Amino acid sequence: MFNAPLSDESRGSYCPQMHSLAECILRQAGRDATLGEIIELFEWASYGTFPAPLVFEVKLAGGGRYDRQSDSCVAEFGDSVFANAGDLVAQIAATAGEELRPSDLASTLLVLLKQCQVPVADIDPAKILRIIPRPSKGARPEPGDVLALPVSGEKFGLAVVLTRNRFGTALGLLRGALLSPRPRKGQYAPTPCVPIYTDERLLADGTWRKIDHDEQLLAHFPEDPEIYHSPDLQWPGVELGEFGAAENSAGRLRFIDATEARTVGILDGSYRQARTGEEVQDLLSELQPPK
Repeated sequence: MFNAPLSDESRGSYCPQMHSLAECILRQAGRDATLGEIIELFEWASYGTFPAPLVFEVKLAGGGRYDRQSDSCVAEFGDSVFANAGDLVAQIAATAGEELRPSDLASTLLVLLKQCQVPVADIDPAKILRIIPRPSKGARPEPGDVLALPVSGEKFGLAVVLTRNRFGTALGLLRGALLSPRPRKGQYAPTPCVPIYTDERLLADGTWRKIDHDEQLLAHFPEDPEIYHSPDLQWPGVELGEFGAAENSAGRLRFIDATEARTVGILDGSYRQARTGEEVQDLLSELQPPK
């Protein structure tokens, strides 16, 4: 069906779902969705069908490019909107008769917008020439970036980027989980866990996805997260105290007491100065409440 008019069967299957999705957005946002919000919604919904969420660019008739508005309400949509969009993408993939490519989904979305007569707040779908998938660029993480990480139960745990320094990239773990990797405006809460240093491998390959940016979260975590050293560490010429020591990114050491050593895991040997991305995901999985 890619790039072709919908058959009566496809129209009868997909168009009601598109209208149901539009009505759900209208109820939650109080207005029709903009084209940018519809595109962004389907980008997030593509995760699962594709290894990482897609990124779409819209070309307009006459050679122009559609520029998304900055006041998107997608972060305020409830799970039902994302679930409906995800179900539609999965159905398109299941009925494709072949492996669905990003360009196939983009073309199908264009056909749905034009033929299903879905209300769009800011543009006439007839003016859309093409929807083009673009590579998702792994931008350098910045303090305040909120990341979605796969965890057990087919959910996504949350973490916020605190800083990047010689120890690695520091993450503060957040409470809760999402059914899909998408923004959740104003609903992030920190855990009491010590910040974790890790690498950016799973962010670069799309396994971890930046979903939001909230610098207010940084106030809940240390500005310069320390790493800890066991008192048993053989470090010639360096005194690490009775219970161990903490080191900041500038290399300054401070002795810690028994309470701090117990809290961070020095006493029981569970503390790690850095963790792989997979270990961070496992830790977030352990923090999820039981079903």
